[in-house]
Amino acid sequence: MVRNSLLIMLFLLLNSCYSLKRNEKGIPRVSKNRFYKLKPVDLPFDTESTIYRLKANFYQSGEEVKYYKVVKPKNKTIFFLVFLKNGKVATIATEVLNKASLNPKRGRMGYYGQKKGKIFVEQFYRGDGGGYVSHEEIKIYGRDSIVLIEKPHGATALPENGWASSYIPIRVPKEFLDLEPDW
Repeated sequence: MVRNSLLIMLFLLLNSCYSLKRNEKGIPRVSKNRFYKLKPVDLPFDTESTIYRLKANFYQSGEEVKYYKVVKPKNKTIFFLVFLKNGKVATIATEVLNKASLNPKRGRMGYYGQKKGKIFVEQFYRGDGGGYVSHEEIKIYGRDSIVLIEKPHGATALPENGWASSYIPIRVPKEFLDLEPDW
């Protein structure tokens, strides 16, 4: 009796960790209910013919940058942030840049929008126990270079210490971005 109960609990525990839905590309998809409600917003930069390439990651403590690493592609894989229609965003890892490689079905799902006058990106990351939703504020530098700064849910100000990622714009033909996401 005890042994059967332990086996059932172990079975339920193992199944709960891997219960994510996946699309035909094997990428995890979750319900929109897992994300916080963000108000629709018109982004102040071009999203119809521009994608954003990950340039660097850094860790900041107060005013001082403690760690800065330019992202060098491993195995020629480059990460792109693609803003789509209807407040959706995808992070796509690819080795080549063409219409098929920028298909949102290949990317990490997410949403962008406004909260308390600031623009945020929320994305689903696969992790232990199923995954989590990141919450990052968009800061715009220059005309259209952007930085995503991690911000804990419920925080009223940017954290004094934390990770950030900088992205640079890359122009692509408009037909590269006319694909529909599957979430």
